[in-house]
Amino acid sequence: MVRQNNEYRQSAATLVARALLRWWWLGFITFGGIIVWDVLEWKRAALILNKDSLTLKFGVITQNSREVPYRNIQTVDVHQSVLGQALGYGHIVITTANANAPIEFKYATQPQLLREAIQARVNNR
Repeated sequence: MVRQNNEYRQSAATLVARALLRWWWLGFITFGGIIVWDVLEWKRAALILNKDSLTLKFGVITQNSREVPYRNIQTVDVHQSVLGQALGYGHIVITTANANAPIEFKYATQPQLLREAIQARVNNR
């Protein structure tokens, strides 16, 4: 409370506290929405190793897929953070001969084994 000429006003801290009490649900919904979106994105993503090609399925609202013949795959890289190494996950990045952007499969379990499986199929075409 600030006093000026026998007049009392609310402090800035009161304004912040009132705003937080009134708008907490907006942050909760936003944070919850981000978590739900990430979980749906993770659950719907799949990397399928077929006989002659690799298929990547992804998307939350619409299911998209991309198929790449093994003969077009140039490199298969694994990107793992320190946390990813400790927990056993990483990103698989596949570059192809005819695509501008690499294919990225995020949060793959045991990415080194997946990389070896893809490389084995590329080498045995």
